Amino acid sequence: PEALAEVMGDWERRHGDIRRPRVLYTIPTGHNPSGATISADRRRAIYELAQRFDLLILEDDPYYFLQLDGPDDAPGCVRKPPPSFLSMDVDGRVMRFDSLSKVLSSGFRIGFATGPKPLVQRLVLHMQTAALCTSGMSQAC
Repeated sequence: PEALAEVMGDWERRHGDIRRPRVLYTIPTGHNPSGATISADRRRAIYELAQRFDLLILEDDPYYFLQLDGPDDAPGCVRKPPPSFLSMDVDGRVMRFDSLSKVLSSGFRIGFATGPKPLVQRLVLHMQTAALCTSGMSQAC
């Protein structure tokens, strides 16, 4: 979060007339290839920066539901995952993307988006023009 705050806070001086970024894309849980997961504290700090700089957060989280619950003090045990950015969202600035291909079956290529109604509606409009001639199963909205 510190580097993000520095870059965004000093944007005009460093980049002149180039418009400031409006979107932050992240894979917060089990990022491939490192497997890194953003802690709850860092997620809160990033969300606060998104509020401060008016960023939309695209939370791509296909691995979130693969985490296993376990006692915090057990050696080698995976803890409950940190809260999602969507669960923290109070401003309507988070669009979350999940996938069933990691949870149910690797060949089951179905993903879904969750977020504020205006953002979901824009995504649906885009999909209606961009996803032509796909199978009926993938068109079911």
